Amino acid sequence: MPKDILTQSSEWFEKALQANRFREGTTLVIRLPESPPAVEALLYFIHTLRLDYASEANMTIANMQNELQISFEVWMAGQKYLLPRLQDTAMSRICAVLYSISQLGGTIPCECLVKCFKIAEGSRPLQIIIADNVVDRLNRETLVVSSELAACDGFIAAIHESEVALHESSDYPQSFPRYKKPLIHDVVLGGELPEGYEDDMDKGITRHGTVWDRMPLCEECGKDAEADYGRCNGCSGSLSCGNCGSVETVKTLCSGCSGHRADAGF
Repeated sequence: MPKDILTQSSEWFEKALQANRFREGTTLVIRLPESPPAVEALLYFIHTLRLDYASEANMTIANMQNELQISFEVWMAGQKYLLPRLQDTAMSRICAVLYSISQLGGTIPCECLVKCFKIAEGSRPLQIIIADNVVDRLNRETLVVSSELAACDGFIAAIHESEVALHESSDYPQSFPRYKKPLIHDVVLGGELPEGYEDDMDKGITRHGTVWDRMPLCEECGKDAEADYGRCNGCSGSLSCGNCGSVETVKTLCSGCSGHRADAGF
C-alpha cells in the first residue's frame, strides 16, 4: 500500500513511518499481527472509508458468529491504530449481528463468547456487549456459563455492571441488552449522536460511519439505506404487529417493498 495513504489515514501510521524514528520508517515495511481477515478489513477501510457486509438475512447463525469475532478484532485494530471511524463501523456490525442472532432465535455458544471476550481485553465497550448478552440470556433461559468464560479477566466486573443496567432498564425493557438500542447508550458504547437525531433514538439498532443511525438495509431488496418501514408477513400488520404476535414474521422494509407487499395483500 502506498505510504501516503497510510500516513494520511492515521497518526499511528504517520509516526511509525517517520524516517529515522522507527525501523518501519527505514524499511517502509509494517508487519501487522492481527488475523488476515482483520488486516484485510483494515486496509480496505483505509482505502474506501467503509466496510461492506452481506445482509444478515442471507447468513447462517454460524456465519454470523464468525463475523462477530472478526468484527471484534477489527474494532480492536481501530483502537490500536487510532482509527475511530473504523471502530464505529465495526461496532455497527457487532450490534446488528447480535440483534439478528437473537431475532432468529439463535444463541452464541460459550466458546465464541470466550474468544470475543479475550479479543476485547482492555476494551470496556466490547466487554459490556458480551456481558449484556450473557445477563440477558441468564434472565430468559437456562445458560451455563463455562468456567473458562467466568475466569476471563474483567468478566465478573462486566457482569455486575450489566446486571445494574438490566435493573435500571425495568421501566424501558426494550433498551436492554444495550446493543439493541445503541442510540440510547452511545456514551457507553462509543460514537456520537448527531444534532437533530434525538427524536430517532428509539428507532436505531445500529450505527453507520461515525454516528448512530437506523438499520441501513431493507430486508426485502437489500438496497434501501433509509429503510424505516415494516409490514408483518403473516397478517399485513404494521412493524410492531399486535395481530399475529410473531416477531419472526416482521421485516424491516423500505417504502417501496412495504407498499408492494400491501398492494399484493401480504
